[in-house]
Amino acid sequence: MILICPSVNSTDHCLKRNILFVDVLFIKEFPKELLFELQPSNFDILCSYPMFGPESAPNGWTSLPFIFEKVGILDEEHRVSRCEKFLNEFAIEGCRMVEMSYEDHDRYTIDLLFITHAKERILEGLMLELMPINTNFLPLHHVATV
Repeated sequence: MILICPSVNSTDHCLKRNILFVDVLFIKEFPKELLFELQPSNFDILCSYPMFGPESAPNGWTSLPFIFEKVGILDEEHRVSRCEKFLNEFAIEGCRMVEMSYEDHDRYTIDLLFITHAKERILEGLMLELMPINTNFLPLHHVATV
């Protein structure tokens, strides 16, 4: 089993073996279409998106969503088992496993991605400074400096 996290533009160069390919890119439509176009018969595809990272899950993954779609898992026992073993690692860590189509995932997350990046750029441009009287301003300052 191999977990590869390449940039979108370099994904096609990484697809050359009998593997379970697990996509963790934020937007799912492009990699899913590319993977199906390039998919050899001995190649399985699982689109996933763990909805957490070092800042959102500093104390563990319990109850945090792990989104996935089995888009190219051939119906053979060893292939299905390999995929389930991978997913089970996240379930064991306490993730809330959410099976969802890539269309739904992209529809739910694209606006969130836009507003997150727009907010960061605006706050970064303000060059906010820490002051001795800060209150609810601290979380915004953190976003601006990340």
